[in-house]
Amino acid sequence: MKYPYSPKIDLMGFEKNSAIFVPILLPKDNKDLLLKEPHILFEVRSSTLRQQPSEICFPGGKIEKGETSEFAALRETCEELLLSYEQLEVLTSTDLVTTPANRVLYPYIGLLKQYNNTFSKDEVEKTFLVPLSFFEQTAPTLYYHTVTITPCEHFPMEKMPNKISYAFEQGTYPVPFYEYDNYTIWGMTARVIQASLPRLEEIKHELY
Repeated sequence: MKYPYSPKIDLMGFEKNSAIFVPILLPKDNKDLLLKEPHILFEVRSSTLRQQPSEICFPGGKIEKGETSEFAALRETCEELLLSYEQLEVLTSTDLVTTPANRVLYPYIGLLKQYNNTFSKDEVEKTFLVPLSFFEQTAPTLYYHTVTITPCEHFPMEKMPNKISYAFEQGTYPVPFYEYDNYTIWGMTARVIQASLPRLEEIKHELY
């Protein structure tokens, strides 16, 4: 007998789970914006926030206890952009995005309809739009961090093969950068874009 199981990322309880929404604005759903093609909406976080002030990001946030990642993405988007749930339509999800800092992102891609440039000033400084075609036609510049292991103070090196000379493996963490007008879209936000592009290609008939 086969026992199905969906694998999860095991960070032994140290993971920081967040969900985000990649908002696609179509011309037919946002006629007041006079768009000629699909655009992706980004936020510039408020400069008064304690974490990552003034960073460019997608709407989203922490997955609260008892809620699904999809609901968390929609809830946070409505709170940050002052929307009703009826203005959002989830089309698909994409691959999880992780970082060496134990953060796990659950991205959802969907439509934002009848947007009127609303946002919560407590969390968002402003929003801006980028044509989807820009990301389809533009490769990011990639930089690579080296991720090393630093044993904790009381780590029992004496129990390891070769003891203090034990060679821990190093890792490589790619950091993509996109430059659009005066905006630098980088890091996890750029990685979400990279993860989203193959899924957007699959559902292109919904967008054009």
